[in-house]
Amino acid sequence: MAFTDPNEPSATSISDQELVNTLIERKEAGEPVDADILALLTDMERLGLTGTDAYATLDAYRPGPTVGATGGDDEAETMS
Repeated sequence: MAFTDPNEPSATSISDQELVNTLIERKEAGEPVDADILALLTDMERLGLTGTDAYATLDAYRPGPTVGATGGDDEAETMS
């Protein structure tokens, strides 16, 4: 899967994994990319791309508490 800018005819395409890796590198460098990560995850969910490696990789960096499917503790489990 490649992403191009339709407004820029000479734009080079970038694969989904390259895009994810770039966002992760920027996050680890301290750049504020949480909103971008959430937006991309939401778009991938809408498009049905939750079974891709790119989605799984980016989901591990989802901002906020890790709960449920992302591997964190469910609230019910922590209260027992």
